[in-house]
Amino acid sequence: MKRILITAALLAVTVATANANDAKIYRCKVADVVNVDDDGRLRPDNNPRHILRQLYDGVIVDTMTGAVTYPVSTSYPKSERTVWTIVQHGDHANDHVLIPRSALVVNPLSERDTQLRIATTDFIRIRDWSPQPTGKVALHFMAYSLSNMASGPCEVVR
Repeated sequence: MKRILITAALLAVTVATANANDAKIYRCKVADVVNVDDDGRLRPDNNPRHILRQLYDGVIVDTMTGAVTYPVSTSYPKSERTVWTIVQHGDHANDHVLIPRSALVVNPLSERDTQLRIATTDFIRIRDWSPQPTGKVALHFMAYSLSNMASGPCEVVR
């Protein structure tokens, strides 16, 4: 019985360590911003003052804790850090997916309903795996907010 408990404890530590090793900290840069136009088509937005470009160009995302650190910009003179909810950890075939925490949302819906509503309009995806058989990994992110999307390359910071 003692052996079984020790083996189970070691297995739990190994799994926790493996998950912790998969989580990384990324710095991402905005390459493109697109908006859904009135006719339903995607339109590029090259405005350097677009809110998504201001928020996410240089953003740092910690996929272990959910901490998102926004860079200093002309619209935001002070760096800001918030903690998002990690709804999916990335692996060899899945993106890291984060949604904003809904603690400040005043809504008669249940917490789960509120999070689902927010998750359909605001989320960040970070891909650090390759869907191609070549195996070449191109780190990139996509940040969605309502009818806007920013995307671009990322680098592993730690």
